[in-house]
Amino acid sequence: MTKMSVKQSFYASIFLVLTGVCAALHIWKLPPALPSLQSELAIDLVESGFLLSTVQIGGMTLGLAVGLFAERIGLRRCILIGLSVLTLSSAGATLFDTKLIILLFRALEGCGFLMVILPVPALIKRIVPPEAVSRIMGFWGCYMGIGAVTILLVGSWLLSFGSWRVLWGILAVITLLVLCIAFMVLPRERYLA
Repeated sequence: MTKMSVKQSFYASIFLVLTGVCAALHIWKLPPALPSLQSELAIDLVESGFLLSTVQIGGMTLGLAVGLFAERIGLRRCILIGLSVLTLSSAGATLFDTKLIILLFRALEGCGFLMVILPVPALIKRIVPPEAVSRIMGFWGCYMGIGAVTILLVGSWLLSFGSWRVLWGILAVITLLVLCIAFMVLPRERYLA
């Protein structure tokens, strides 16, 4: 098996950054949707705080474990599993109207987020030529900001047409599309040896 060409590695690395942006959309989708969630599910301020902080709790408790898990199962596979978890969690949450279930799906989204973003820098370093790594890693550093700004602007606009379930459903579809593209675009580990 041959290594990726320079052009292929460039496109794959840009796609990895966009995958991080997609994962960040799930983290930041809650703030614009919080008023809708509060009115529909009768969530008070304390429960809203739990919903907002669930992702950070996942990062504190599972970050190291997910990092070790990613190396063990393979970086590409970890990203694909993380995108799958994000897709299923976002879609699954739209089917329920219980606060506890929504909180559980939010925790699963936190795990999926970590499974996507933690392997990306290592995979970028493996596929990008050494002279281009710093530029791509600089671009990678913007994934959270791009995702936050995008969802805060577009998500607020989408919420003017429907409830939080609409936003969650749209993000599930987008993430499923990113998952399908990632399956085709991201190199398997054996190509990187």
